[in-house]
Amino acid sequence: MNSNEQLSEKIDSVIALYSDGKIEDAIDEIKLLNEDYPNEPILFNIIGACYSSLGKTNNAAQSYEKAISLKPDYIDAIYNYGNTLRDLNRLEESLSAFEQVITLSPYHEGALHNLGASLQELNRNNDAIDHYLQTKIISPNNIDIIINLGFLYQNLGQFDNAIHEYEDALKIDSNNPITINN
Repeated sequence: MNSNEQLSEKIDSVIALYSDGKIEDAIDEIKLLNEDYPNEPILFNIIGACYSSLGKTNNAAQSYEKAISLKPDYIDAIYNYGNTLRDLNRLEESLSAFEQVITLSPYHEGALHNLGASLQELNRNNDAIDHYLQTKIISPNNIDIIINLGFLYQNLGQFDNAIHEYEDALKIDSNNPITINN
């Protein structure tokens, strides 16, 4: 078994620990792996996810930064970093991360959605609408996107557009309480 296969098996083992909710054990294993594989970006991405699940967002951000420094086009790490920045209320920085993901992967649904959400939080509503509309093209049945669009249109006084979005949402889930309320 070569070194890459060994690392792959060890990464699978760490992911299994993470999936089983044994986050601290996964972190300990990753720290041991980092001694033998100090330049493996995936290890920093995984430990970032572990820290994030424990609410240690600053540690998560540092881990994602390390992963990205090792592999600047690492889409998963950049995306996770953007989400962590958003959690830290560093919204302007999160925009840059999500934009970088979209540059690398133009149809990345999560990055488009979260870019829209960050823009919405910054009250850049027209820009948010643009990104939500792009996301809706990729995922036309994503009720969260449709509801967000309706909400933004409603707040902008564009009631016909809002009603259209809410009607689309009701076609997907006729009992959704948020849609019904709006």
